[in-house]
Amino acid sequence: MKQYQAPQLHLVEMPMAESIANTCCYTEIVNGLTTTKKVLSGGTIGPYTWYNVYPDVVRYLGGIATAPRNHYKYYYTVDDGPAGYSEGAAWITGGQRTLSKDVLMFTQNGDHTLARLVTITNGEAYEEDPNTGYVALSYSGCDHMSRKCPFNEQLTVDLIHSGAKYPHAMGGSLWASPHQAIMYNS
Repeated sequence: MKQYQAPQLHLVEMPMAESIANTCCYTEIVNGLTTTKKVLSGGTIGPYTWYNVYPDVVRYLGGIATAPRNHYKYYYTVDDGPAGYSEGAAWITGGQRTLSKDVLMFTQNGDHTLARLVTITNGEAYEEDPNTGYVALSYSGCDHMSRKCPFNEQLTVDLIHSGAKYPHAMGGSLWASPHQAIMYNS
């Protein structure tokens, strides 16, 4: 019977090939129980938030570029029944109360009364009766890129590569813009 000698393996650590570094956004480094991300093209990897304009806003106003910078509220009153009544052991105070809705678009007559009024709730536009309430400016100078803007919805994605310093293929031609982070698996 012949004796076989086991092959000898030599491991040499080498830097990542330049073509790989130019392709991917990050690599994961495992050290025991700890896993860290190493960004390959500069910038950061993590959550990123976008604000998308609601489709009804685009339909009525033609998109974010033409959306008004000022936001208005529509104030109207509702009648909750009698001024006060008892329901079991609880005393309910009724009567009139004032509610508000975000305004998408309104037009006025020559005497500054409302001619047409469209409100927006959760991205849906609703035609309102303009004779039942009034419109007032709630805040002005909105850039439509904040949580308080009623014209958009917030979208947060967890693994985004933002602030890249160098071109890389997985970022495509928009590598400098925030994009989905792609990992290199070695």
